Amino acid sequence: MKLAIKYARSIFITAFVGALLYVLSYPPLLAARYKIPMPISIGILDLQFDLNEKHFMYVTHKFYYPLEWFIDNTPLDKPILAWAYIWNVHEEMKFDRAIRSLVIKEISKN
Repeated sequence: MKLAIKYARSIFITAFVGALLYVLSYPPLLAARYKIPMPISIGILDLQFDLNEKHFMYVTHKFYYPLEWFIDNTPLDKPILAWAYIWNVHEEMKFDRAIRSLVIKEISKN
């Protein structure tokens, strides 16, 4: 029984630390995306510049979709924006959230 409790505790701690690292990794990756121009996509709707076609385009990526959904639809945005402020990307996160909102409204119209 004690082994099962230790095993369950280890799983819980590992899941908690993994989820925390997932949430905390978003602003540093945004900082890298905005500070170093490179074709990486880390959000659900990322504005990217297509070098071949010479225009901006939206690229979807699903890794941070759950986090962006929480940022857009729950009070989780306040602590994430505070963490983003430390990384100096809070304005970019607000801009991304506004763009996602506009794009989702436009998609839902069609």
